[in-house]
Amino acid sequence: MTRRKIKEKKNSTSRVIFATSNEQKVIEARLAVAPYGVELEHSCVDVDEIKDLDVFKVAGKKALDTFAQLKKPVVVEDTGVFFHAFPGFPGTYSKFCIQTIGVKNTVKVLDGHSKKAHFSTIVCYCDGKSVKSFEGKIEGEVVLQPRGVAPLKVPYDTVFVPTGEKKTFAELGEKRKNEISARAMAFRKFAEWFSHKKRV
Repeated sequence: MTRRKIKEKKNSTSRVIFATSNEQKVIEARLAVAPYGVELEHSCVDVDEIKDLDVFKVAGKKALDTFAQLKKPVVVEDTGVFFHAFPGFPGTYSKFCIQTIGVKNTVKVLDGHSKKAHFSTIVCYCDGKSVKSFEGKIEGEVVLQPRGVAPLKVPYDTVFVPTGEKKTFAELGEKRKNEISARAMAFRKFAEWFSHKKRV
């Protein structure tokens, strides 16, 4: 995207509700969409998630249920880290693993196995008429001992080293993370689509 196009988008701001109980996600998402002239209005509405291994299904159902509560166009997201040695794990249960056994115990399953993994973020928009999803994905490796300091609600940042980097997300810092993370990728795709949608 050229600087001229980004500047034009900034002059024509579009706003949409981002429903999440995770304030760190709001911070990262806002940084990603700002260059496209999109503003995210934070709503703490949080719906029960379905139990499914498909992150697209989880995010899609969450978007529909959230719209049903707010009665306004809304965007939600669902993020999971996926260990290649154990396909689908922890995936859509990433948050559950943190809440029950913590990040150090979750990554222990990789001891003696491949450490390759990827983050996948699905950003899902629902306006009551349709649901549209956008995926961001980044490959990397998991380290068994957490490194760096990360906000409590993004604990996997301390154990995930993106491909091409030598540091964990937590060690890289906010600026670099927001340039390459799966969340940033997904929200940039959404913002480009949404800003165009608002212009036509």
